[in-house]
Amino acid sequence: MLCCLVYREVISMEDRQVDKINRLATYLFAPPMIPENITGINNTWLYNRAPTGYKFLLDSIQVSTTQEEGRDGIFAVFDGHEYTHWNIFPGVVSHELLYRGELNQYILNLDASLKMWECKEFSLALRSSSQETPVKVCVVIWFYIRKMTELERLQYAVLQPKGDRYKKSFRTTVQTGGT
Repeated sequence: MLCCLVYREVISMEDRQVDKINRLATYLFAPPMIPENITGINNTWLYNRAPTGYKFLLDSIQVSTTQEEGRDGIFAVFDGHEYTHWNIFPGVVSHELLYRGELNQYILNLDASLKMWECKEFSLALRSSSQETPVKVCVVIWFYIRKMTELERLQYAVLQPKGDRYKKSFRTTVQTGGT
């Protein structure tokens, strides 16, 4: 049975250390791609939000797989809570994209600097670009946690509000035309 995985990684403040580098190590699995499917089943998402009053400084990310577990996959990192049914695939544009890499039989490891990107939340995304094989990766993201100033706290409250409080304010259909 195929399934789409969208979940939130929760790490307590006791497990994180402010002003020291932290890491989140996780495994993502994406089923074989079904080209005609538009339900979002092709994509796997992991979402992480900094604790209240703190922000992330994203340092770097490492992604690895094996030839047996992963071929022909696409991996991406987004600033904010990103989710789309329309695949993380060439031709789909997101202005919140921080990193995108492709895995294949020759490229089994991705390593990227995120240049100390500041954000309140980030999303990791994975999809298989093969119709025959799934892809499974190990992802390690390195980050710092910094206390936000009052001005930053207000800024992120507007830019990246907690999704569960504002679900009805987000559009679920596309409006065309102008009135």
